[in-house]
Amino acid sequence: MISSISSSRIWPQQVVFKAFNDTSGNPDNPTPGSSAASLSRLFYSEAADEDEDYGYENELSSQFGSIQRTATENSADRYTDGAIDDISSNAFMKALQQKLDLLKASEDTSAMAETMQAALGDGRLTVTDVVTGEQVIARDVAGGDTTSGEIIQVATSEWSSFLRDTLLRDSYGRFVRNQDSSHIDKASGASSYFGMIGETHYYLTWMATSNS
Repeated sequence: MISSISSSRIWPQQVVFKAFNDTSGNPDNPTPGSSAASLSRLFYSEAADEDEDYGYENELSSQFGSIQRTATENSADRYTDGAIDDISSNAFMKALQQKLDLLKASEDTSAMAETMQAALGDGRLTVTDVVTGEQVIARDVAGGDTTSGEIIQVATSEWSSFLRDTLLRDSYGRFVRNQDSSHIDKASGASSYFGMIGETHYYLTWMATSNS
């Protein structure tokens, strides 16, 4: 089952501003006509009560940044785990798991985070950075899978047009969601999530298990 974006709570407007803000723009007031403003209108044209949600991702990002700073202070980890901005590294996979833990701690995103963690453990969670054109299957480092996965090269894009073209929309042009609050990848039918890990945006997709 799917529901309209107007009832969603996982992509607050301020996150969209961050993701698609022009270089010279303000995250809270994107330049009229910019990709940030355009995509924001697509996502929130019918939203009436988003104000209370604006700070949600900021709060998560702040908590996540604190975790990341603590982790990077350990020089041994930096040498053994690699760099967080390398999506094939153990450091990135640990950061991904921390992000999922934060999402799971929120009532609004808990169900989605559980499905993502299950997909991570089963090797069904795909991470894509369309800006660099890199994609990788996420690994459960906590479960002992520390062998770096192969990075797959995909077409590069900028996020606003990628999401407009990739996410499923209803007959009114609104983006739609699964019951667990995840979005839907139009081409594959996979569940999807777009958000920040560290200081970079990523697009995550996962297919349901065959018996779900």
